[in-house]
Amino acid sequence: MHILLTGASGQVGSHTLIYLLRRAHQVTALDINPPPPAVEAAIRSLTDDQRSNYTFIQCDLTDFRAFEDVLGKTQPEGIIHLGAVPDPKTLDFRIVHNVNVTSSYNVLQTAARRGMPRIVQASSVNATGLSYSPDGHHIFQEMPVKESHALLPVSV
Repeated sequence: MHILLTGASGQVGSHTLIYLLRRAHQVTALDINPPPPAVEAAIRSLTDDQRSNYTFIQCDLTDFRAFEDVLGKTQPEGIIHLGAVPDPKTLDFRIVHNVNVTSSYNVLQTAARRGMPRIVQASSVNATGLSYSPDGHHIFQEMPVKESHALLPVSV
């Protein structure tokens, strides 16, 4: 399957990229940042056939026209959207909003308008009230946290 993977240079995206390539998927990898050396090394360690299924495109997902252009040229069968700021406390909140919210809207809206049949989007780890919750707001029904855990979103 031809998959367009956003956030391919990030922590989760780079592991997803290698996983997909090892399973013979064709992957068009998008990120605003080029692949870091560790990701390039992992790609070099793949077989020739696996590497031939890989294309990287540098793209700012907050620019909906740039994303439309990529989607039109690549014609994927599905999208895995992992592009986001992983640590929202490190940047100005307006940048975090544009990257995490606007880019997701652009990806989902553009894909829907084009009739994309398959879209996967990762949610924030904070949806269950974890990493960025203030002290005293870490509430869990059980450990380990399961998919059925109640959503307890809290942002600081």
